[in-house]
Amino acid sequence: MKVLIVSPNWLGDVIMALPGIAWLKHATGDAEISVLTRPGLLPLWEMVPEITEIFTCQKPLNAMRIAAQQVKAASFDACYILPNSFRSALVPMMAGIPSRVGTGLGGRAFLLTDKVDFPAEVKTQHQQYENAWVLGLRDPAEALPPPVLDVSAVE
Repeated sequence: MKVLIVSPNWLGDVIMALPGIAWLKHATGDAEISVLTRPGLLPLWEMVPEITEIFTCQKPLNAMRIAAQQVKAASFDACYILPNSFRSALVPMMAGIPSRVGTGLGGRAFLLTDKVDFPAEVKTQHQQYENAWVLGLRDPAEALPPPVLDVSAVE
């Protein structure tokens, strides 16, 4: 199985997404997990051990078309869209990924194949649990692993 995760747009939000991504990797076993991110976050994603491939995308529509073509060529089975913006769901839809999971916020519900709603117990927890819920964790009491980065001595 090949999975694409649309990255949050801010450094701190990426760190809060890492426990859910580690959970997803453990839950799926041999899934190949890739990420679509903005270029400024590329160095951070390169240190995440669960990620096998990184795609970058900038805001202009032409750059989004190019990113969609690259993502489409990779033939992903599923995509988990962590940001709540319309734009973050657009590239996976343009790429034709058959399963696109995320919240329906930001007027983008029609771009998704699976809309996720947070139950009350998830809304009151740390943001890492919202990310994990989008990624498929359905037990909000389950402990998430701590974020892990593979950092070289030079870095």
